[in-house]
Amino acid sequence: MFSECELAVVRRAYAKQILAAARVKGDPLEAAFAHVCREHFLGPGPWPILVYEKYVLTPNADPVCLYTKPMTKKVVSGVGVPAVMARTAWGQLEPCAGPERRSAVEA
Repeated sequence: MFSECELAVVRRAYAKQILAAARVKGDPLEAAFAHVCREHFLGPGPWPILVYEKYVLTPNADPVCLYTKPMTKKVVSGVGVPAVMARTAWGQLEPCAGPERRSAVEA
C-alpha cells in the first residue's frame, strides 16, 4: 500500500491526466481533482473497473488502483467518468477577482 504522501503524488498526476483527456486547463480544477480521494466515494475495495469492455475487480483494495484511466462501475454517481466531470465543471466555473477569490479546494 502507498503512504498518504505517495497517494497525493498519484492523485496529482491523475488530475493532470484527467484534465488533459478533457482538454481543459485550470489550476483550481486540477487542485480539486487532486484533493478528492476517489476511494471515499466507492466504498471498500477491491473495486470493479472497466477493462477491455468488461468489468474486473482490482487486484486488491489499494487506492492507487483507482487512479488510472479505467472507469469504475459507479458511473451513475459521476465517480466513474472524471473527464466528463472536468468538462462539465470547467464550463460552469467563473473566475473571481480580488479578495473574494478562493480555489475549488478551499470552497
